[in-house]
Amino acid sequence: FGARAAGLLSALSCEVKIAAEQETRQKLLLRLFEARKQGTPLSLDHLAEAYETAVPFGKADPQEFEREFQKFVAQKKSAAGQISLGGFLGFLQNAPAGTAEEGADELAEDLRRLLALPLVPLNRGPYERGSAAWSIDRAEQLAREIENHPQCLLFHLPVEVEDREASHPNASRRILYLWRNRAHYPARV
Repeated sequence: FGARAAGLLSALSCEVKIAAEQETRQKLLLRLFEARKQGTPLSLDHLAEAYETAVPFGKADPQEFEREFQKFVAQKKSAAGQISLGGFLGFLQNAPAGTAEEGADELAEDLRRLLALPLVPLNRGPYERGSAAWSIDRAEQLAREIENHPQCLLFHLPVEVEDREASHPNASRRILYLWRNRAHYPARV
């Protein structure tokens, strides 16, 4: 329905931006795990501030995130107001206090393995900048690259690996669906 209302290119752009933001936020979570394990003390307020500073809504950029996070950690190194990594995970997931701590290392390892999987060989930058940068040719190239590299992920997200248990198909499948049914949607941006 969104593609019918907003147009094919806007819908495709939205799928990419949402998945890119999820991926970047996941990378941030891993960086927070790693920083805490290396003894970087950050309070919950500082973690939330780093999160929002590094990944403002709709502007997911992994390189900018890494620069901002490094800068932020350097500025905030202090022992005051430490929280446990599990406490932060519990805060993010609304989990009972001890539950999150137990799974933190396992989750971090899962994220590391996920980040090691190959991505579709495509410069995602132009796709992530918003629908104004999209064209039918660019959309076709994206769909073609996804189809030509079925062994690769479009995004480092668990749902890209396996989405049978998910409530919605992964971004790759949604993009291909929109593209394959493009005759039903206006192409406007």
